[in-house]
Amino acid sequence: MKDPKTVFAGGVRLRHLNWMIITVAVVVSVVLVFSVVSTVQSYRELQEDTRDFRRAEDAVMLMREASDYLTREVQLYVVTGEWAHAERYFEETEVNRRRDAAIATLQEIHRGEGAVAALREAMDESSRLMEMEYHAMALVLSSAGETPADVPAAISGYPLTEEERALSPEEKRARALALVFGDEYAASKQRIWDGVQRSADQLGVLLDERQDGSSAHLRSALVRQMIMTAVLLALLLTAVILVAALIIHPLSRFMNHVRASEPAEETGGSYEMRFLAREFNLMYDRLRNDHEQLSFEAYHDPLTGVNNRKVFEQSMEEQSRSGAAMGLIIVDVDDFKHFNDHYGHATGDAVLKRVAAVLQSSFRSEDRICRIGGDEFVVLMNGTGSGLSELVLAKMARVAETLLQPAEDVPPIGLSVGIAFADRQDPTGSLFEDADKALYMVKDRGGNDRQVYGAE
Repeated sequence: MKDPKTVFAGGVRLRHLNWMIITVAVVVSVVLVFSVVSTVQSYRELQEDTRDFRRAEDAVMLMREASDYLTREVQLYVVTGEWAHAERYFEETEVNRRRDAAIATLQEIHRGEGAVAALREAMDESSRLMEMEYHAMALVLSSAGETPADVPAAISGYPLTEEERALSPEEKRARALALVFGDEYAASKQRIWDGVQRSADQLGVLLDERQDGSSAHLRSALVRQMIMTAVLLALLLTAVILVAALIIHPLSRFMNHVRASEPAEETGGSYEMRFLAREFNLMYDRLRNDHEQLSFEAYHDPLTGVNNRKVFEQSMEEQSRSGAAMGLIIVDVDDFKHFNDHYGHATGDAVLKRVAAVLQSSFRSEDRICRIGGDEFVVLMNGTGSGLSELVLAKMARVAETLLQPAEDVPPIGLSVGIAFADRQDPTGSLFEDADKALYMVKDRGGNDRQVYGAE
């Protein structure tokens, strides 16, 4: 044997390599985090600009709706003489004040800029229009036989001329109609709409510029994030290559030597891999004849860790001799070949492991779980008779339901289950044979089900 102190003269130490990779990864990750924060901030700015755009559209629409509402109510009052329309008119101007709310919203969005001037012009024109509306309502009110209670001062105190006061009620109504339906009124309304439209156009240009700026910031942040991500991926690829060269490939060679039951090579790979090979070789001779280490493998399935066929056969012989109460469940994985062909043998192994694990967690410690074939398991339930068949069926139903749920990298698993009890009626063969018959009844029905021997 070589002196252990001379074996480890070469090789990169994984600890040093690990700290180097961690340092670089931390630096890149910090930059990436800052890039992500910048991206999130740019995205929030874009969202805020979008919200402002929608609020501005709503404000312009609110201004238009409020002005149309006032026009409609004053015209209805002049035509019908019903005071309720005038009340709704003044409720809008003095209580709801939707036009003022629209102006306030746009001022907040523009943050003091001059783009709201067009809307203010429309508001001023609307105020002048209100003078015409007050005039018309005062004429209608003076033509009425009765004066409603709580008439706003804007109407009750409106200064009608002596000529207008001398007019007959019909003439006053005719003049009021001319005021709110005439060309001057229509022209004033058109000036209001033009102002609203100019405001909307200016507002659209302003918000488009802000959105373009926010979008540009977001794109820049995303580009930085992509660059940092690419750097991080390159670092990861480098780490993978180094791990493959220093660990995986030497480890694969080491595993081949282990499978062949021969000493491993003590050169190549990292310092730690060389140390591992050396330690293995030192242990090789001591473990070669150690049968105690192999006792577990003699009675357990190496893939799943459950009992193997040898344990099953011994248990069946003991039951046959003693005639003890026992229930036997045969579990077969439906279409197991599909897992190997479609997902690969690694997934097939994972399927078997999961089936074994779920069975072990579902039964008592005194029950024995055995793998007796490639995808076939049995459960030996000591002290269990046919009186518990419904309980056993329910338990296997829960097992099947659990396995139909994907877990990690394992796809859904279907089970076909045959069950027989030592105290069954009308046996046609051994306990195993009758359970196997029940299993094939399930297979004939398409699988993914459970059947107790002798039950309908």
